[in-house]
Amino acid sequence: WNGSTERMEEKDGLLSSNMTAIFEDKEGSIWVGSVQGLLRFRNTPFYSLKKEDGLPHSVIMCVAATGDGSVWAGTPEGLGWIQPDGTVRTVLPGKMVFSLCPGLGDDLWVGTEAGGLLRLKWSRGKVVVHQLVSGIRKIYAIERDKSGMTWIGTRKGMYQLKKGTLA
Repeated sequence: WNGSTERMEEKDGLLSSNMTAIFEDKEGSIWVGSVQGLLRFRNTPFYSLKKEDGLPHSVIMCVAATGDGSVWAGTPEGLGWIQPDGTVRTVLPGKMVFSLCPGLGDDLWVGTEAGGLLRLKWSRGKVVVHQLVSGIRKIYAIERDKSGMTWIGTRKGMYQLKKGTLA
């Protein structure tokens, strides 16, 4: 790092200067969530996705990628699924998605406002949803550590998930 910074704004191609999430995928693309949509930057001008492009909402609350090359964007109205072929679908319509954490395989852990902690698995375009933890509202952060422990950050504190049980 050379100690310099560069500021990017709407005049530089951003949909909004109000950023909510940033993620780098395995191909080196930077995905930026904002209150106006999702942007992809990769040594070229920004590529943007909004509700009009198939996302459930233009406000992006979190973004993550999974091992199969899919990119997922959590919104106030569901989960946007950008598949490796560029197809955009909505999963969990109507659910406010605050946080995402890629699982060990091609699964995704999803923190919601009122639906608890969910685990998504998919195959051939079909998504299966499993509720892992219920009764916890507003899951703002999910992280797995090297030992396999899952940490859950909420408005009311932090939880640990050990072998499927809250600790």
